[in-house]
Amino acid sequence: MCTRIRVELALELYKTNEASLEKSAELAGLTTGAFEKLLADRGIKREIEEDKIAEIDDTVKEVFLKVMLSVSVFQDRKFNRR
Repeated sequence: MCTRIRVELALELYKTNEASLEKSAELAGLTTGAFEKLLADRGIKREIEEDKIAEIDDTVKEVFLKVMLSVSVFQDRKFNRR
């Protein structure tokens, strides 16, 4: 199949929510990053699936807690050295 046709098909499948970002990129023969850039270049907004939002929220909370814990441990060590 012609590369241009594959790309256009992948874009259409993505826009109609019939394929995920990853699957659309694969179909287009592009990396996910390159497909994201193509979407931006075409003015196509990325949609984040609802199940991904919860996953992203959990990751943000986890990272935030790790950072806060690291800062707390660092401050405790710094305080105890005085």
